[in-house]
Amino acid sequence: MIESWILAIWITFVPLAEGELPKELQLSIPHDSYQSCQEEANKIDKFMFTIPGLTLKVNAECQPNEHYCTDDGCPDFYKEEIIEENNVHNNTRVRI
Repeated sequence: MIESWILAIWITFVPLAEGELPKELQLSIPHDSYQSCQEEANKIDKFMFTIPGLTLKVNAECQPNEHYCTDDGCPDFYKEEIIEENNVHNNTRVRI
């Protein structure tokens, strides 16, 4: 079964030494509902800490699973959650 939402997590390692470039790692965790995805995203989004020589930044957001919709369209409940999310956050519309 394909989950309807993806929790996308970006972890950025920012070296404090001059001349070293940041490195980014991305993880994706499937969720069966927008609410469960958003609860997890709220726990870790905008997390940051610094240790000697390195800053670690974590950003997370819920995204519709692009593989959940088919050529026949998306389930109605899925469309409603996308519309509600965009209205709450005043974002541009996500694919419906």
